[in-house]
Amino acid sequence: MNYISRFKALINKVYKPVLSILLAALVVFLIGVFVPKGADLFNDNVFGKRTILSEPELVEALKAAEDKGVIMAVHGYHHEDYRTLDPDTAQKLVQKGVAVFEEAGLTPSVWYNPYVRFSLLPESVQDVILSILPRRLPDMDVIDENGNEDNLLEPDEIWVYEGTYTLTQAMIDSNGNGSPIDGKIHNTVTVDSEETEEVAVDAEVPVSQDPFLSVSIIAGAIDMTKAAPNDRINEGDTISYTIKVYNTGNQTMTNIRINDSLLTELRRGSRDERGDEDNLLETEEIWVYEGTYTLTQAMIDSNGNGSPIDGKIHNTVTVDSEETEEVAVDAEVPVSQDPFLSVSIIAGAIDMTKAAPNDRINEGDTISYTIKVYNTGNQTMTNIRINDSLLTTLKRGTKLRARFGNEYTFGWRDMQSFDDPRYAIQQAQIMRDQPKRIMAHFYDWNNYSKQLITDYLAKTSQTHIQVRVDDVEINTPTWIVTDLTELLNNSKVLLLSFGVIPEGTWTGGDPNIFGISVHNIFRFYWTFFLVFCLFPFTFLLFWKILCRNGNKSNPNGIAQATLPEDGIRPSVSIIIPAFNEEAYISSCLESILKQEYRGNIEVIVVNDGSTDSTAVIAAKYPVNVINLETNVGKANALNIGIEHSKGDIIVFSDADSELSSNAVNLLVNSLVEDPDAGAVAGKVYIKNGKRKENFLVRFQMIEYELDQELCRFIQGLNGKVLVLPGVLFAVKREIAEKTLFSNR
Repeated sequence: MNYISRFKALINKVYKPVLSILLAALVVFLIGVFVPKGADLFNDNVFGKRTILSEPELVEALKAAEDKGVIMAVHGYHHEDYRTLDPDTAQKLVQKGVAVFEEAGLTPSVWYNPYVRFSLLPESVQDVILSILPRRLPDMDVIDENGNEDNLLEPDEIWVYEGTYTLTQAMIDSNGNGSPIDGKIHNTVTVDSEETEEVAVDAEVPVSQDPFLSVSIIAGAIDMTKAAPNDRINEGDTISYTIKVYNTGNQTMTNIRINDSLLTELRRGSRDERGDEDNLLETEEIWVYEGTYTLTQAMIDSNGNGSPIDGKIHNTVTVDSEETEEVAVDAEVPVSQDPFLSVSIIAGAIDMTKAAPNDRINEGDTISYTIKVYNTGNQTMTNIRINDSLLTTLKRGTKLRARFGNEYTFGWRDMQSFDDPRYAIQQAQIMRDQPKRIMAHFYDWNNYSKQLITDYLAKTSQTHIQVRVDDVEINTPTWIVTDLTELLNNSKVLLLSFGVIPEGTWTGGDPNIFGISVHNIFRFYWTFFLVFCLFPFTFLLFWKILCRNGNKSNPNGIAQATLPEDGIRPSVSIIIPAFNEEAYISSCLESILKQEYRGNIEVIVVNDGSTDSTAVIAAKYPVNVINLETNVGKANALNIGIEHSKGDIIVFSDADSELSSNAVNLLVNSLVEDPDAGAVAGKVYIKNGKRKENFLVRFQMIEYELDQELCRFIQGLNGKVLVLPGVLFAVKREIAEKTLFSNR
């Protein structure tokens, strides 16, 4: 039974703090979750997410641009990723975006999908979007680089086909499909029309069965900017090659020998993806060689260097080492003598993520091909026929929507000078490409991007150019809208469109300090407050409530004294300092004279130089009144009271306070039961006379409860109370005589 009693006592002692921790954690969690959500909702409405309707100047600028011929496109609702949305959610967002446009007085002419091309969305989402915003423009993001839907390959049109081939195990086992076997997957595309002979082009992807030494070669497109005219292949144009030599085995290789059938000079080192300068091809090292071949007239006249002649420039690279046999790889670049019909095929690298393990080629892996058919002549071609030796299905046209046009200024928002190397690179690129479609983003529009586009429009011979500018949102400066609209003044610009995001996050509402968002600073301090302030405070508050509820109390919440009837009761002196307290002294003394304490009580009123009737009123009661001629302050008045007192226990109270009838009993009982206790604090309640409790009284009660009761409870957990309320406390005589009061 003794063990059971101890166990029950332990449970009774532990459950209160444990329950307090759980309750505190619940409160902190609820406050920590819902308060920031409410703050975020407020911030979103005031400082955060807004529609363009909240920026009337921007709306007016867009309307002015639309009046001048700019096409307005809905660019998502708040630029969300529609690949992750179900059709119902997508429909609601599109409808909200259209509604914002209509309320702003803008015409939602077309939909521009954020992040990815339209064709990559689930078909159900595509159908929902197109049911709300059917295209009312030429299909500006079709994968065809230039073309329409009349099935006529007209001058300057470029039709683009895409397809995917899935590798089979047989293809890997046979080391490709070449004849003879050459370790490559060959894909031959032929195209002809009623007006031209058949044109063929081939793409090869190496597939190696040797895991040790491997080599790859990447041939760039012919750079036709080196010699004029720039719209065809000429003597002096160049081809850039990148060759990579890999050690995929577990043995260091020595005496690496590389031979290129076309290039007389290869450079290595500066762009090694992994390697050092010790001339040892160590495990997992990748050496990168670069070289450039300049086309000769003889090469063009002979229609390439194939045997037999096949209209391609072949470049064969061989690599061997002391530890391995020779490995060869070939790259082919088409060189056509026919300026009318041409075709290109681009083979992507083998996608090894389709089948496990992903660190090698497996059955089920895929190769993506992009085939482009060009009419670079001056005659419309009909009955275009395309055949692929490897792919059974080719898709072309509006079903495949890709990124619109060419974007040359992406990321230019941080450009600071025309000397930035990106400017020269993109300037050369745009003149090489001669695009008829150009894409840009509003955030990247500045003096540098404007100069690039302006220079291109001035120099190009292209006409009917289409420009698309995405990501107009609430933070877009109106001057950019006006600036871009001026592109329509150029006769070479056929169409200008703005992709407008109806809702965005207003950055003006979240300033930063030293580059740190104020919102993030608030979150840091909020977390700190929850963990180090609110949680400890709530824990202690619940613990105190549980401890108080554990004690049986009277209806007033005041515990009953338990001194034995026949116990020896120490004498008590009650000292009341008073200064001009004529309004309260009577009720104070009457409450003292009604004490239930059965021991000797003396009451001392120290009249601290009062100028009203305090002394006269106090003299009417059976108490000792000490009249001071001048006001000496409460501390000195208390010290004088101690000098004149005789009781074993001295109780201190204020003249504007009233004592409950058992107050002295409780104070004395606490000091008698604990011989080590030198003083004991009373509990303070707020009383507002006969009037009802008002707002201020309730808050003062909360202040006393938190400031005094909770603090004393926390101190009491260590067995010591450091602060006693001046309204009511008791001290043993020997302590009071040694520790006097001070006004400081």
